[in-house]
Amino acid sequence: MYAKSTSCEQLVPVPWDVAPLRSSQALHSALAKKFVDRNVVEIGTRSGDTVNCYAQIANRTVAIEMNRAYCKVLRSRREELENTTRSTIRSATGLTSTNLEGASYGVVCSRYQSAPNETWKDVDYVFWWIEGGIKANIQVLRFLRSVKGLRSGALAMLAHDLTDLDTPAILTPIAEYTEQVLPTRLECKNCLARLQHYCSKRMMSLDAHVLRKVGCHRAASVANLIAIRIDSPQLEVLLNTTFREREITSLTIEDARSASVAAGYHPLSATPGKCWLTKDALTNNETMVNFIEPELGTARSAAAIGTAKSGSRARSPSQSWHCKEHCQNCDGLCTWEWLSAKGVPARQGTGCPPYTLPWFV
Repeated sequence: MYAKSTSCEQLVPVPWDVAPLRSSQALHSALAKKFVDRNVVEIGTRSGDTVNCYAQIANRTVAIEMNRAYCKVLRSRREELENTTRSTIRSATGLTSTNLEGASYGVVCSRYQSAPNETWKDVDYVFWWIEGGIKANIQVLRFLRSVKGLRSGALAMLAHDLTDLDTPAILTPIAEYTEQVLPTRLECKNCLARLQHYCSKRMMSLDAHVLRKVGCHRAASVANLIAIRIDSPQLEVLLNTTFREREITSLTIEDARSASVAAGYHPLSATPGKCWLTKDALTNNETMVNFIEPELGTARSAAAIGTAKSGSRARSPSQSWHCKEHCQNCDGLCTWEWLSAKGVPARQGTGCPPYTLPWFV
């Protein structure tokens, strides 16, 4: 363990990514408390804000990332982390040896199914938050059941939020425990700053597209953790019965979802948070960060559940009603122009451009 703190906000003060492009640092800190002096594997690491924290408090950390571009970033950040922590050790101890080891982590650039066997040796925790909902989570759990070398009692730590309504309904009944982690105003602020950057520059990257479309409300949502013992008989029963077929029946999910909402541990049991920008009423130029913290899960009525499931997407006061859905979060933050065939600006405007135009922000 190279750090005394388990606060990832302190250990990684300048994160590479922002929520909701990655999970929140509040969630990272909640996990870091569990990972002290343990062996940890993360599936789907992106640019490494998570493992750059865990490597400073865990015994061994391995990042599995199938995206080659992210792997390049991970290796670069790993070298930087090693050098930084090595310098910190020298300053604290006065040692000048060139053999001092700084905090580090392994990087496996492949699908988790193709990771070398030694990746899983004596692992205590496997963490992931990947796209695909309950089906993807079941695939990972099924794979981990087949892995040799995991430590007895090893826990799968999977995270989800309001975008995944089925995972908690199916998996919470067999969980060792669950945990809800509140977002922070800092994550909201960082998300809005990144969104402003994307909206004010001519950036058409995938991250820019996703953040312009999704916005920052998700950065203000509760992160839910489910801990499942990988060698538990309950998981084996679940995998051999409910998910024996390739498709998950809608009836199974609906029944489980209703029961979990009523019990208060389903995402629909929590009130969503909000994160948006408004212009200062006095100056009409400077923007103000608005952050509404979500309320943690409580049992809710069937009427409230129906509203949450079928209600339209909420819009913040800063979002204009004339905005197109695909870029509504850029409203008030960007300008756009449509170039004619000769390259001459033919139409210009602020906020969101018409959907049919080839636009740049």
